Amino acid sequence: MRGRRRRAGWRRRIEGLDPDVDLMDVPFVWIGTARQIADRLAHHRARWGIDRYVIRAGAMDAAERVAAAST
Repeated sequence: MRGRRRRAGWRRRIEGLDPDVDLMDVPFVWIGTARQIADRLAHHRARWGIDRYVIRAGAMDAAERVAAAST
């Protein structure tokens, strides 16, 4: 039951976000090709001013490919 309450609380905090439509437009979802992700990160920077991310050690190789695609 705790998981259900947590998910319900999350939904209330992001009111108006339709996960089927808008999930790819949030800055913490990195799904797609390196080029697609790099393009979305550029969009997030322009829209929200986000220009730094915390990357887990196991994802550094993938993040480097995204960085290379952004140049």
